[in-house]
Amino acid sequence: MKRILIIAGLGGFRRKQKMLVGFVVMLVLLAAGNMNAQNTSIGHVKLNVKHYAYRGEVALDNDVTQVDLQNLVEGESYSIVATPRYIEDDCSLKTSLDGVDFLENISFIANGVNDKVWIRKGCKGDLAAAISVSCLTCKRDKKWLESLTESSIVTTPSVPVDSLVRYHFVNGNCYDVTNVISLGDASQIGTFSNGTSSIAIEDGIVLSTGPTTIVHGPNNTEGAGVNISGGPTDDDELSSISSGPLYNVAAIEFDFTPTSDTISFDYVFASEEYCEYVNSQYNDVFGFFISGPGIVGFQNIALIPGTTNNVSINNVNHLTNSAFFNPNSAGCGGTTNMTDIQMDGFTTIFQAFAIVQSCETYHIKMAIGDIYDGVWDSAVFLRRGSFYAGSGSTVNSQGYSVGSNESYEGCGDAFFIFERVDKTDLSQPITVAFDVLSSSTATAGVDYATLPSTVTIPAGQISYILPVTVYADGIVEGPETISIEINDLCTCSKESTTLIINESLPIDLSLSSEDEFCGPSDIELYPEASGGAPPLSFSWSNGTFDEEFYDFIEETTTFTLTVTDGCGNTKTASAEVVINPLPTVV
Repeated sequence: MKRILIIAGLGGFRRKQKMLVGFVVMLVLLAAGNMNAQNTSIGHVKLNVKHYAYRGEVALDNDVTQVDLQNLVEGESYSIVATPRYIEDDCSLKTSLDGVDFLENISFIANGVNDKVWIRKGCKGDLAAAISVSCLTCKRDKKWLESLTESSIVTTPSVPVDSLVRYHFVNGNCYDVTNVISLGDASQIGTFSNGTSSIAIEDGIVLSTGPTTIVHGPNNTEGAGVNISGGPTDDDELSSISSGPLYNVAAIEFDFTPTSDTISFDYVFASEEYCEYVNSQYNDVFGFFISGPGIVGFQNIALIPGTTNNVSINNVNHLTNSAFFNPNSAGCGGTTNMTDIQMDGFTTIFQAFAIVQSCETYHIKMAIGDIYDGVWDSAVFLRRGSFYAGSGSTVNSQGYSVGSNESYEGCGDAFFIFERVDKTDLSQPITVAFDVLSSSTATAGVDYATLPSTVTIPAGQISYILPVTVYADGIVEGPETISIEINDLCTCSKESTTLIINESLPIDLSLSSEDEFCGPSDIELYPEASGGAPPLSFSWSNGTFDEEFYDFIEETTTFTLTVTDGCGNTKTASAEVVINPLPTVV
């Protein structure tokens, strides 16, 4: 038997012209000899690992191949996984640290001198394979900060996921959102901004199979990525639309109750796997999975328009469905914006869409993951405020003072305030229909001026204030109510509010104190005030505003107190304090 030595450069057995550059193959025939008792052929490959997340390609011509890993950092932890380079090659590959025990993937601590692994092939014939090497403990460099362009897309990772969903993704507060959770490392999920020049979406939230900062421009790294999880991670939903082990899964999921019969949102998918690994095993996967009434199991709504096919690297690229693809590397046959985003390719803007039953509770999970290794990253960008599941308006009542729903007869107008739920799009007016409920105890035309049945929030404005004119009828009836309810629902519970009309009670005021003092004295005045619309305020003739009065006087003085209620009604009272002269000693 012959031992064959193969030395592979960085390029490997790539079938695309870009990946052929730098590939060197040297066959050295050594002396014939029996390598082991089972006549297993042994090959030898050297792999120059240049990054902490690296994928190299080699030719496996033998049953077992020894791979010398060069340039590993002593003391750092690495993971290794080997897969066939091309999707049509059905061959299992396993790796070993000692050439005896072979596993799907392995991890080890590098010695930096003679690091090596063995790969065993489960098929006959020559095979082009990809070997992924990830440093799990290496410190990540910050070179991207040095080259970050002013117009680059920018991400902010580790934002609390509840805030991401409620304030960056959901359009308004017109439906209930609960049970918001995330999966994966916090660095994989965050917000993005400044995306218009690259992906045509200005801002929103991003999920990535590596740190979100990987997507920052310019596109100056071949195969940018970080293997965060190290080994495979499980995810039932993603596994249902993919083949091969999953790595670096990141997800956001939540429950929601739509007030509409449809939901939708906008997104863009991008990846570093473009275009070298189109139609390969490295078909990084993402999906938007919805479940609930009317849906059997869970349904993926991240689909190519007009089809039932999932959006993925192998389904949308420079060769397939190219009308939906923006190339961004030489390997893709063109570039879109090399300055502002790192990713080698990305889709046009897609819209996820589903038919639902209004006022029923649904669950949605938005997830992304690497396939077969965790080396080259992918990301999905969700447009800010694009998650739509219903819209409408809310209503509140305001009485004679801000924050109160109580009014008083003869105390000026009260108000019903109608406000948009979606405050991001003010381009169109909103007409709001409402009813005065039969539970109201005040009578229109008698206790208050009759209200219209609709109001319109003008374009460009967030709210409309409807005045309620309350009549002072002079009849003691006790508190009365006006309750209204909006007809165009924003939530699945009726949106309503109540205004309370109270009798206009006069202010009663009196002052009490000791009337006479002997010589200069400290005095106190005690007002007794009731009635009127709260709150009552006090103003004394000496310029003080406390309810009780304290002063030092040397001569007879008259003090006046003015009490003002919440409606502006006033009442005045006075008290004379007499200072008698001290007796003369004879």
